[in-house]
Amino acid sequence: MSGSKGTKDVKRRKITEKQKNSLHISKDIMKIFNDPVHGHMELHPLLVKIIDTPQFQRLRHIKQLGGAYLVYPGASHNRFEHSLGVAYLAGCLGKILQDNQPELNVTDEDLLCVQIAGLCHDLGHGPFSHVFDGLVIPEAKKMKQSKGLPDDIPEKWKHEQMSVQMFDDIVKSLKDENEDVLKEYGLDDKDVTFIKELIEGAKTSEWSYEGRDKDKSFLYEIVANKQNGIDVDKWDYFARDCHHLGIRNSFDHQRLLKFARVCEVNGRKHICFRDKEADNVYDMFRTRYTLHRQAYQHKIGYIIENMLAEALVRADRDLHEGKPEDMLKISEAIKTADDYSKLTDEIFEQILFSTSGNLKDARDILNKIIRRKLPKFVGEAHLTENSISKEELMKTWKAAVETYKPTDPTVSLNAEDFSVYVVDLDHGMKDKNPIDNVYFYSKRKPNEASPIKSYQLSSFMPENFSEELVRVYCGKPNENMMEEAEKCFKDWCTSNFGLPCNIIFYEDKFFQGKKYTFCADCPNLQQVSKLNRCSSIYVESGTWFLYENPNYTGNKYALTRGEYPNFQLWKEPKDVCSVKMHSAMSSPFKIRVYEQENFADPVFETTVDCPSVMDRFGIKEVRSCKVISGVWKLYEGRNYTESCYTLQEGEYCNPAAWGADNRAKSLEIESKLE
Repeated sequence: MSGSKGTKDVKRRKITEKQKNSLHISKDIMKIFNDPVHGHMELHPLLVKIIDTPQFQRLRHIKQLGGAYLVYPGASHNRFEHSLGVAYLAGCLGKILQDNQPELNVTDEDLLCVQIAGLCHDLGHGPFSHVFDGLVIPEAKKMKQSKGLPDDIPEKWKHEQMSVQMFDDIVKSLKDENEDVLKEYGLDDKDVTFIKELIEGAKTSEWSYEGRDKDKSFLYEIVANKQNGIDVDKWDYFARDCHHLGIRNSFDHQRLLKFARVCEVNGRKHICFRDKEADNVYDMFRTRYTLHRQAYQHKIGYIIENMLAEALVRADRDLHEGKPEDMLKISEAIKTADDYSKLTDEIFEQILFSTSGNLKDARDILNKIIRRKLPKFVGEAHLTENSISKEELMKTWKAAVETYKPTDPTVSLNAEDFSVYVVDLDHGMKDKNPIDNVYFYSKRKPNEASPIKSYQLSSFMPENFSEELVRVYCGKPNENMMEEAEKCFKDWCTSNFGLPCNIIFYEDKFFQGKKYTFCADCPNLQQVSKLNRCSSIYVESGTWFLYENPNYTGNKYALTRGEYPNFQLWKEPKDVCSVKMHSAMSSPFKIRVYEQENFADPVFETTVDCPSVMDRFGIKEVRSCKVISGVWKLYEGRNYTESCYTLQEGEYCNPAAWGADNRAKSLEIESKLE
């Protein structure tokens, strides 16, 4: 009885040639994975074969968030489960496009390739994920060059290159067991090329890819989207990382899936989304920023990852003459898939428990991490200059430490005890608004897509989409020393990090004609600069007040770091007559004013004194406002007359909220200038 039942089970599970070649796999053949993020995921049997290889199983031993696990106890998840999730979501998105738009001719083979690419896209991650390709390999290359050692590390080596190499190794190992393993599932060598191209993403506008023709370019946007960054890789790690970190995820990838559609834009087919999903798309980019700000670039996790990188570099035998046998094969492991397969997070324990004299320096660093003897965080500040190098900041910080006079005479600061780091944060496209590269279609025109219009987006969108932070850490801290170091750091920041503050005036628009640079207050601009007029301005750093009259009188305008190519100061034909630096830091003055109560549209935003809201904005009066930054004065009459009210940062839903009986008709910046 039991033998008969077992035979039936075998027959039911056996994949026939017809099933393999058609890709219509019955439900009992699909492998079910129970995932804490996506629930029960069904994966194709060919994916399961790939999963059950040593090259893929290695991902069980690589933390998804590297050193963040040493800060967030819940961040114990690995690249293994993330890769399964990406494969699952790649299949979901591909299937939606296949079902909703049969004219795209998305085949089952296409879907299988996309899923395999999603599964294998992170095979090339090294120990502690981005620590390896972001910190270890670049430093190893730099050290090889400085020591005159043979440098065979490729320029800008990234884990995606290694993912392709590891995938090739998996295909080879599967074919060693069964030469026809791919053919049995309808795939050939062209599909293998396609999968590798999907892993790396379509980077160029010119179509030079061999896996699929240009009419299937949208498939290249599913796993690694180089067009705008919206891909299933991010959808999974946003949801998964937030889940394990305990950070709220405001982005809904399940909803966005439902509104995905392929449209042709500028001669190329792209995955587009419904226009009403623009805010959801922005939430995706904002989630990326939030995760970097709170977790990936966490101030303690950041220094731990730098220590991990330093330990791996010090343990790397390839950075020493003769390649000592009692050291580890680290940077040279990227040459072969076989060596790389042995490189996982377990290298931490290998170094920690080793007795090799050559590994002592690396072992000491890891012991400090274990015992939490970390460099102390001194402070963090937003950089006001574009792309200030770490070397330049280190130089000015050293000067600040040397000239600082401690309030405690028993304490002395040594510049050699401090480290300076620059952290880049953005929404995924450097300083550009990432949503500008996303195409949206409307309900009435589902086959026509274009970038979203600004009026269709929330008025609370940020003006800047990237920022740089400078962080200072102390390697030999004590309580009294840290207090003085923090005071020194504050002084350094308020002095624009020891860099000069400059504002440049040009006679003509778009920074043309004669120019003059100021780095200090000037009571009479024309007299000093000899400029006939001011038509454009470039603020290199700091916050400056510009006045319509000499000696810092009359209407004033606050300018922060940035370009003003067609500068019009006041509505009447007046020019800048005096200029005063308000702060070395770029602290903007900004207010949003509304004609209706309770912040009902229309809304207007300004950073300038406004003697008449009617003349400036075309509205009779201000009935509600939001002070974004700075301190502002609102007047019930024009030209700063009648009752005046001082408003701090906050929201004021009606005149009563700022203590007035009547609406405001003019407003100005409140400044405390000595």
